[in-house]
Amino acid sequence: MKNSFINYPHLLYRIVFVMVTVLGKSIFVAATFAVTAHAQEGQSIKLGETDLFPSIRLEYIQDSNAFVTEDDATTATAFRIKPKVDWYASRSLLELRFGYTGNYQAASEDALNYNDHLLSANVNSEFTSRKRARAGLNINFGHQEFGRGLTRGLATADGELVEFVDTSANVEYTYGARNARGNITFGLNLDQLSYTSREDVTDGRDSFDIEPFGIFSLRVSGDTRATFELRHKTVDSDSNRDRQDFTLLAGLQFATTGKSGGSFAIGAVQSNYDSDAIDDGSEITVEGELFWEPTAFSRFTLELDRSLDSGLDGLSALNEPTAITDTTKLIWRHSWSSRVSHEASFEVSRINADCPTRGSQNNLLELDATVQVRDWLSFGALASVDSFTNEDCPGEDNRDLDFDKNIVGVYVKATL
Repeated sequence: MKNSFINYPHLLYRIVFVMVTVLGKSIFVAATFAVTAHAQEGQSIKLGETDLFPSIRLEYIQDSNAFVTEDDATTATAFRIKPKVDWYASRSLLELRFGYTGNYQAASEDALNYNDHLLSANVNSEFTSRKRARAGLNINFGHQEFGRGLTRGLATADGELVEFVDTSANVEYTYGARNARGNITFGLNLDQLSYTSREDVTDGRDSFDIEPFGIFSLRVSGDTRATFELRHKTVDSDSNRDRQDFTLLAGLQFATTGKSGGSFAIGAVQSNYDSDAIDDGSEITVEGELFWEPTAFSRFTLELDRSLDSGLDGLSALNEPTAITDTTKLIWRHSWSSRVSHEASFEVSRINADCPTRGSQNNLLELDATVQVRDWLSFGALASVDSFTNEDCPGEDNRDLDFDKNIVGVYVKATL
């Protein structure tokens, strides 16, 4: 943040270094841990008394509109390799998890090739029934989908992807028994976003976020808790979009029956910008995840989110006001038999913005069906229908950014 005596990126590196050191030392005592792998697929590789769960997924897809253009769509095919490794261990009141997820694509259009990597580490500790703590670290070497975000309307066969490194860390401490009438949580979220390509569109968009928060939870009935949360986020960027967000949320966590439940919170966020070129403002924010299980083999989940667009990964100019993103997603997971299942989802994401920022709406329908032929081997098919519409602004560069695209594919997945 401007005129600040705190070096926030340096602070993140120090915290990440400490977390990695602590997590690394935990490996040396992992051989005495028992296994916590009940949620994993397939069999594990034993490492002492810990478990390693490897898997790999191979995909072949066809994309009807690789460069997301309104006219003259380009069809592309691609192979994807997605290796994944999870390591689990626990002992007494301490649990550890380390993971790696890769995503490698080789496409008929060279501009669509990429290599993504996600490294993660998590620690959960329960010191006593009233004192719990957890910490997490994620390092994501990823990319923006071509033709979205900063390359919106700029995707071409001789173009280049926007690549980034996103490092995030979080710690939190909770005091109060899980079933106590009240408990309180304090925590800190950190995020460092650095772009590593396409300086022509990413210049000035690197950022560092630091967000302390506090949550008070109150049991109002046997299956319902009321929550009150306060957050203070400081966004430090390489542009004039430095700001501070003050967020207050009130919500419920509940399980009305054994077949339904979830959480829902609503509140307000006040944004104060350091730059006089961008007006301060306040907006309503919503977070929710509700589920319903009509049967033991079918589950519906509704996800709701209304939040501020950071303005650092999608808006066309760094001096434009922050936009609001509304996202609603409905997911249906169903097991037709012990070996046949599917996951279907429909998502509507809308960016609400005032000109010169152009608002938009994205409708996405996805289906993933799986047949498990062996305990360690499954085959599947995937499909998606994607529709994007863009709002125009009077007197602005209103390029044709609307598009429709369909993806179909097949895959094979193997575990131990």
